[in-house]
Amino acid sequence: MTVQNASLARIAVLMGVTCLGFYSKFHRGLAEGWINNSLGGILYVVFWVMIWNLVRPRHDPRIIAISVFLLTSGLEILQLSRHPVLEWGRSFFIGRTLLGTTFVASDFFYYMVGGLLGYGWLQLVQGLNPWHSSIRSGSDLNGACPPEQ
Repeated sequence: MTVQNASLARIAVLMGVTCLGFYSKFHRGLAEGWINNSLGGILYVVFWVMIWNLVRPRHDPRIIAISVFLLTSGLEILQLSRHPVLEWGRSFFIGRTLLGTTFVASDFFYYMVGGLLGYGWLQLVQGLNPWHSSIRSGSDLNGACPPEQ
């Protein structure tokens, strides 16, 4: 798979995760609470792992997944705060979606699952990327960027 195709795969997955994430917020019916909250948390972490990787494709997938898990966990803890700036942000749909509204300790488990799924996907995509092995070994053409495919 070419570098360009790997990027297209990342974008396609990011679009799919984004659509599923928004769907999870509006789902009504079977397992509504779990889909609205817990599945949404998994997709939220996968989304940010994909964004980070799209912006910085050479970063180590382990570092990306762990960092996103830690940042997401920090946002979960911030949900305990009722600071006026956070409350103002939460007054909008996108603010509630990104910042959350209620601290739930079990969300940490779902963030971990999202991090693992995001990491797994990055491993798959980077395994298909012809430049991945040279990047990981540190011999990325002496710092030069790979030629465009």
